[in-house]
This record gives sequence, C-alpha cells and structure tokens, in this order.
Amino acid sequence: MKRIAPLILVLTLAAHAVEVRPNLGGDFSKVSKDEAGNLVPAGWILNSAFKANGTWGAVPDAERGGHALSVTAEGGQIHVYTSKGFAAGPGTNVSISLEARGTGSFKVWLYCYGESGAWVGENVAGPVVKITTPGWQKQTFPLPIPDKPFPKGTVTEIKPAFEVDKGSALEFDNVVLTMEIEMEPTKTAAAGQNLRLLLPPVIHATPGLESNLYLDNTILAINPANYAFDVTCGKGAQQQERWTFTPKAEDVGDYPLTLAIRDDTNAVIASATTLVRVVPSKAEASLSVLMIGDSLTHASHYPAQVVANAEADEKLAVTLVGSHQPQGKDSPVRHEGYGGWTARMFITYFPDPPPEPGRKANSPFLYKDGDAAPVLDFPRYCREYNDGKAPDAVTILLGCNDVFGCSDDTIEAKAAESLENFAKIIEMVRAFGPKTQIGILLPVPPAGTQDAFAVNYGCGQTRWQYLRNQRYMLEQLTETYADREAEGIHLLAAFTALDTIHGFPTKTSPANSRSQVEATRLNNGVHPSESGYQQIGDVISAWLVSLANRE
Repeated sequence: MKRIAPLILVLTLAAHAVEVRPNLGGDFSKVSKDEAGNLVPAGWILNSAFKANGTWGAVPDAERGGHALSVTAEGGQIHVYTSKGFAAGPGTNVSISLEARGTGSFKVWLYCYGESGAWVGENVAGPVVKITTPGWQKQTFPLPIPDKPFPKGTVTEIKPAFEVDKGSALEFDNVVLTMEIEMEPTKTAAAGQNLRLLLPPVIHATPGLESNLYLDNTILAINPANYAFDVTCGKGAQQQERWTFTPKAEDVGDYPLTLAIRDDTNAVIASATTLVRVVPSKAEASLSVLMIGDSLTHASHYPAQVVANAEADEKLAVTLVGSHQPQGKDSPVRHEGYGGWTARMFITYFPDPPPEPGRKANSPFLYKDGDAAPVLDFPRYCREYNDGKAPDAVTILLGCNDVFGCSDDTIEAKAAESLENFAKIIEMVRAFGPKTQIGILLPVPPAGTQDAFAVNYGCGQTRWQYLRNQRYMLEQLTETYADREAEGIHLLAAFTALDTIHGFPTKTSPANSRSQVEATRLNNGVHPSESGYQQIGDVISAWLVSLANRE
C-alpha cells in the first residue's frame, strides 16, 4: 500500500470581539418579598453599608405595566447592585443602558471582583447624571474596564450597581448590560503537537434542552486519552468525556467557555474560546424550516426531534418544508435529505433518463421545461412546497459524502469543490429569501471506534482517515463562514454535540468464534443511532429559539 505524506494544516482564526448581553433582570419583571415583607426586584440587593440612608424596592409601573426599581435616598447615598456577577476582565468594553425618571442624581457603577470573589480594591464608575425633567429618560454609560491589574488583583467578575445621591427619588427600568468580549482564537503552544483544536463560534442553548461539548470531538488525535481537557465556564459541569449543561430559565445570558488541552507535564499545549448563548423561549413565533442534507437527514430522526421539541414549546411553532417525506404523507417530517448525496448534486443532478423507481429523479431545486436545460428555480420550489414564501430558516448538513473517500493527497481539492457548491446553495436561497437565516451544521465525526467501519467498509476505509477528512471539511467551513451572523449565516455546533460512543448503533455478539464472552461493538461508521440524531436535533432547536427571540 502506498504511504502518503500527512497533510499538515493549521487553522488560524483571527481574534474577534463578541457582543454579549447577560440577563441581569433589568426589566424588573420578576419580584419577591424581602425579610420585612417589602417588594423587591429579583436579582438585585441593597448594599448593607447604606441601609439606613433610605428605601428601595420594586414599584408598579402604571404607565407601561410591570415594575420598576425605585430608590429614595433620604439620609445619604444608597447603593443597589446585582446579586449575580458577570464574567469580565481587563480591557472588556462594558456599557449600561437604562431608562430613569424622578428627581435627583445618580451614578452607574461596576463593582469589580477577582478570582476568589474578593473585591480588587477599586471599582469603575460613570459620570454623575441629574434628572430634572419629568418622564422616562434613556441613558447609556460606557464603562470600559482598564486594561491593567487593580490594587488587589485582576478583575474577573463585575456586578452592575446604582449610586443614588442624598435627596434623590428615582426609578429605573430596562437596564441592559452589554459587553464586548475578546474571543480567544485557537492557540497552539507546543511544536509537534498540533491537535487542530476547534470549537464552534457559538453553542446555542435554551432552558430545558441539554447542551453538550464532547471533548474528544474538538481535537484531531489518534488517542485523545493522551491529553487532559480543562474546561472553564461559569455554567455547566465537566465530566470525563464532555462538558454538559441543561439551562434553567434563570440562566438566560451569554457565557464564555474556554477549553485548554494539557500534556502529561500539565503544560497547556492548545486552547480556544467559544460562547455559550442561552436564549429563552419567550417570543411567539412560527418558523418554516427547510432542511437540506444527505443520508443523515434522510433518516428523518433529527428533523423529527426538531418537530417534537417545537410541539413541547408553548411559544415556538415549526413547520418543516420539503418534497421528501420518508415517514409517510401524513407525517409533518419533510425535508430534502437523500442518501449518498453531495452538495454538488443539489446544484446539478438531473439524470436523463431518470434513475430506477424509488430513487430521487433529480435535485428538488432543478426544473426542466421542454427541451431547455434544467435550471435552479428556488422561487418555483417555494411556490410548490411553501405557499410561495421563502423559508424562515434553512439548515444544511452536507460534506460527509463529498470527502468520504479522500486521501490526504486529494482532500484539499475535494473540499474546495464542496465549498463552491455550498456557496451556490446559499446563493440560491439568498436570491429569493434575503432574510432567510441559514444554519450550516458543522459535519459530525464518525463513530468512536474502528469496529463500526469494519462492519460497513471491511478494509476499504479507516476511521482515522475519515476523521481526518471530516476535520479538514470542518475547518474549511469554519474558516469560510465564521463571524457571518450579520449576513444571516450561522455555524451550528453539531460536531461537538454528538456522543460518538453512546450515540451510534451497537451489536452484541461473541468476541470471536471460540469465545464465550459477548462483546458489544459499534456497528455503523457514520450514521448515528436515534439518540445521536436527537442530539443533532436539539442543536437545531436551540438555534431556532434564538432566531425567534431576535430583537
């Protein structure tokens, strides 16, 4: 067998700032009673050093409904701040916007804390603002954190606060904290140990749905067990094989997550950062969704999970669009997913004569009139399958068949061809639906052992070679489509969400013909079990919730 030189690829993504808006309860919609029976806004507390100087609490907002934060400073200054801290550090650009009314003056503060939760000896404060005219006044306060250590340490956490001056009686509402956080690109520190660490730009999450980051899926290594994984995040838990997090309603917000890879000397040899974005299902929305893919989509399990999740959501309705209904004409599960298809086939496949009965005759987006050559006609497709409207969202899960049989010598050209056809699919959708949101599902890894490839391919393909091919395609898609949310193109974290051991089919049989021991082995190389598909569906569902709740 010819030995081929290994392809060495280092993916370099530039550092970039991500704007995050953590939930600090600044609409004061949730209230409770304190020990004295007074109504106070949930998530906010009075600095006890000022408790003798006046009163504070939640008051009904008769003008707009809900509640506002009321502070009356009779005998001296009063400080009210959030009980919850928010991750931030030196150089973070922070701003707070709010509405205020009443009479008097105030400042906005950032209480600053370090690693141990101890105060760092200094805070960040905005200018004094005087309110003299009636009615709500909108204010915005830039509060950048100095890029330097503070007297007692480095800032790692902030708590927004109000300082209300003596003699003031003020109300606050619609308080929004905005931070620009620098997302760390992949860093490789050790020569000869290029693990090609890659994290998705965003891990979408929503209360009630489990989100996962399977650690082995983030690197390319023959034996990931040779390395230690170290997750830093304000939410979730790191288990042996994964970081996992099932958000609750109070967890809504953005949370940076950093993954460091350590060697046996405990040195960090690679690290990268992503953002866990927890969005509530609070907006009434009905979304039409077109799913484009290969056999993983044809199996229909992940589209079915998206439908099931939407049915369990009182706010979100999802209607799938498509000509293909493998589960039957009465099923709401429809899509454009066909076994063995590549991205190119959706652009060009129109055989003449048509294939045998039971096989898809042509790309669902190609139409042929008379003797004319077939043409892509997405508006016509939408007239036939979506009442003439462009879908609200399109997901694309392709790439497996495009690069499956590649060697290190051929992967670059094949991936480039696939990317060209991805672009044509996106252009086709975008031309008719400029507002359609497009979710590119980053290709999922294969089953976790060579056993599964033995069942499907004998000696025709190794898991390691396919894993290398999948990784290259993953890197190219990330490099091409990262940071394009403003254009309506999103990368969905399917590749880190799939359990490659427990999310693929298995078969139990004797370990060998002479053995009395039963061995359970994975027995499908690239097609997950139903639970694995459901994990992919949960990724899409969380993304759809985020679309429904966009401002």
